[in-house]
Amino acid sequence: MINLMEKTKFHNQIDRFLQRCAYYFREIIIFCFVRAIRGGAASKNSLIFIVRFGDYTPQQSKITQKSTEFYHLDRTLTTSGLSRFSCFEYENFQSRPFSGDLRFILKCLREKPYLVILSSWWVTKTVSYPSKHTLSYLRSLNIRIVALWWDTCNRNFWRELEKIAGQFDTNVIIDNPALKLAPKALVRDIEFLVKYPPVDESFFYPRKKDIELSFMGQTSEYRSNRNEFLDFLANHGLLTVDSRHDRARQNTHDEYAEILGRTKISINFSGSVHAHQLKARVFEIILSGCMLLESENDQVSRLLKPYVHYIPFSTKEDLLRKATYYLRNSSERRRIAVVARDFVLENYSSTNFWQAILSSP
Repeated sequence: MINLMEKTKFHNQIDRFLQRCAYYFREIIIFCFVRAIRGGAASKNSLIFIVRFGDYTPQQSKITQKSTEFYHLDRTLTTSGLSRFSCFEYENFQSRPFSGDLRFILKCLREKPYLVILSSWWVTKTVSYPSKHTLSYLRSLNIRIVALWWDTCNRNFWRELEKIAGQFDTNVIIDNPALKLAPKALVRDIEFLVKYPPVDESFFYPRKKDIELSFMGQTSEYRSNRNEFLDFLANHGLLTVDSRHDRARQNTHDEYAEILGRTKISINFSGSVHAHQLKARVFEIILSGCMLLESENDQVSRLLKPYVHYIPFSTKEDLLRKATYYLRNSSERRRIAVVARDFVLENYSSTNFWQAILSSP
């Protein structure tokens, strides 16, 4: 038994060593390529490149659909009409770990974007797509690099970001208006653009309201505390649509938008790994014409006004009491939903989001 454990440990060490070797070999190739072509002309085009994930295929799921980023970025930028753009998907790097960066650089030289937006970009000991050398080269061509950070309510995120934030012209925080967990020195040295998740208003809209109360999310891992609230509602017969599936059984994007559009009241929980988080679902619910029941937190309240744009709840009993009240008092519920939707369309539209990104220094 001991010998088997020792062999497994040895094999894991060999695997990590080979991964590190492959990583450094790739970095050397890209570095040499960049040095060889350095000195190209600065870009003068009005084109934007968006680097994002292409498909969303949860593990063990048989459904392949467009990534969430497609809906948040491609659709909203198209709707805004503010700029032409082209996409380069991370899968192109992952399937071709050595040639992906080279193809990306050549694409930039050929099409001459003035701005590259990296969505969900990250760097580890074994992966970095595009390479740091690639990003440095693009900046030498006067191509702006903007990083969109979607999941920042995690201490590990900020520890790693301290090492790489200076590689980007603009760091956009999408989920954390309070900048929770952010090191004070980093906030002092790096000017973050604090925004919100862009949501496509043509995809999330009010429909015939025939669903009383819904929850559209997950309850796995750090989200497990949501079960206590949802079970309490279900036991009282109030939870009409309970979609607390794992990733493999999640609704499609179209199903998700349709259910929200038909819902009168929808619930959102703000808890993330180490802090409360501004979820995109907040805006998806409101744009769908639902009244939002939101777990009490100081992230959403920075953008929206409690009891005017949404109803906060603290305990499971508080959630039950408020859900029951607003289901019975339809005029108050509808008033909150309408006021909130109008406010979001005016202040937190996808067009406003893109205007801020495109005008950032």
